[in-house]
Amino acid sequence: MIGLLTLQAVRQAGAERVFVVDVDDTRLELALQLGATETFNSKKQDVVAEIQKRTSDAERMLRWSASASRMPSALPSKVCGRVER
Repeated sequence: MIGLLTLQAVRQAGAERVFVVDVDDTRLELALQLGATETFNSKKQDVVAEIQKRTSDAERMLRWSASASRMPSALPSKVCGRVER
């Protein structure tokens, strides 16, 4: 749920595009309702490849997870200018 709170905060702060990654389709649907630009299920998709297809100018990547083992690898630095934790 911290990710959904963060989604709302970054949208309120002016983020134009916000991609949300999760393994739970119910949470992904809620993320869309709360303002996510697009969602990805990391059990079903290659998240890094999908995000790279959609952007070459990402400024930041925020990662929150209760389980580090479920998080996809960070996007390569050539895609994200900075990686925030």
